[in-house]
Amino acid sequence: MAVTMKVQLTGQEHALLVKLYRDAQETPVLVYGHEPGQDTSSNAWTVVRNYMDRLGKKYGYDPRTARISADSPEFEADPAVEPA
Repeated sequence: MAVTMKVQLTGQEHALLVKLYRDAQETPVLVYGHEPGQDTSSNAWTVVRNYMDRLGKKYGYDPRTARISADSPEFEADPAVEPA
């Protein structure tokens, strides 16, 4: 059984994470006028992933297991595992 921890983001961190997530959901894969083959959607999701990684490091949780809701800055996640 995995041990989970409660994480409480600040209001600003939560609002930014929700905004980045919603922006990524609405970002098209290809945009006219961008470099041919440039996947703008992947770039947007990379921004979300990088921010989640940064928050995971700050609060000591594994961002891959976070169950974040747009309704609340509190969520559960597994603790981060330090490499041996």
